Amino acid sequence: MEAYSHQIKESARWVAQVADVSEERARWAVGAVISRSFAAEEVRAMVPLADIFNHKPQLPADVVEGEGDMSPAWRLSEDGSHFEVRAMEDANVDEEVLISYGEETSAEILAVHGMVLAENEADYLEIFESPDDLLVAVETLLDCPGRRKQRQFEFETMDADYVPLALRPGGPRACEHLLGCVEAALCKDDEFRDFRQWSENDGYGILRIAGLPEVRQRELRREALDFISQIVQGFLQQWDEALEPASLPPDGSGSQRPSPAVLAAKYRQHVRAMLAEFLELADNETG
Repeated sequence: MEAYSHQIKESARWVAQVADVSEERARWAVGAVISRSFAAEEVRAMVPLADIFNHKPQLPADVVEGEGDMSPAWRLSEDGSHFEVRAMEDANVDEEVLISYGEETSAEILAVHGMVLAENEADYLEIFESPDDLLVAVETLLDCPGRRKQRQFEFETMDADYVPLALRPGGPRACEHLLGCVEAALCKDDEFRDFRQWSENDGYGILRIAGLPEVRQRELRREALDFISQIVQGFLQQWDEALEPASLPPDGSGSQRPSPAVLAAKYRQHVRAMLAEFLELADNETG
C-alpha cells in the first residue's frame, strides 16, 4: 500500500509539472486513469462501456476444477487497433455482467479502485512473506536452531513456492496450502523426508507427509493450527491497538462515494473479521 501510494504521488508530481496543473488535480487524474483504465502490454485504454461492469474475483480453485480461467478479462487485439473486453462467465438476460479486474485481495482492490467488497472469496492476508520467512519464524518461536538451513532447499524448490502463505476467508479449511507448509516446517526430521506435494481444493500444491499414521496427522495439524493461531493473535492485538476505534466514522462528505476514512474503516473491519474467523474456527477444530 505504501509503495502504491508513493507511485501515485511521484506520477502526479510529474504530471503536474508537464501539464502545468496543481498536484491535487494531477493526483486525481492519475488515480482516475489507474482505477478506470485497462492495461495491456505497454498501453492503457479507457473503455467507457466497461466502466459499468463490476468486479468478480477469480478463485484459483475454480480454475483448477475447470470452472474458470485466469486469462485477463480484456486484451489488446492482435492488430493493436482496439481492446476486447469479455465477461468471466455467462450471464442471462437481466443479469449483471461481471468481469475480473485482475486484483484478488481487498487491499489491492481498495488501493486501485477505491472500494471495499462486501464479500471477497479470493481475498487473502499474507502471514509469511516467503517459505524462508516461515522457517525463520519456526526457528525463533520454537527455539530450534538449524531448522531453516536443513529445510530451506526443499521449500524453495517446491512447485508452489510462489503461492502466498496466507489466511483466506473460511478459516482453516480455506488455508490448506498455508497449513501444509507449516506442518512441513514443524514436523520431525524423519517425517520431513516423506513430505510430498498434492493438489487439493484450494487450487495449489499442498505439502503432505506420505504414510503418516492418522493419529500423528491430527497431532501435527493441531500443532500447525496452534502455531498459526499464536501469530494471528499477535496480529489481532496489534491491529486492535493501532486502529481503535473500530467503529465506522461518520461520513460527512455528502456524496454517494464513501469518504477515504469510511473506506479505510470498512477495510480494517474486514481484515479483523478474517483474523477472528480463523481463530474461532481453528479453536473449534482443535477443541
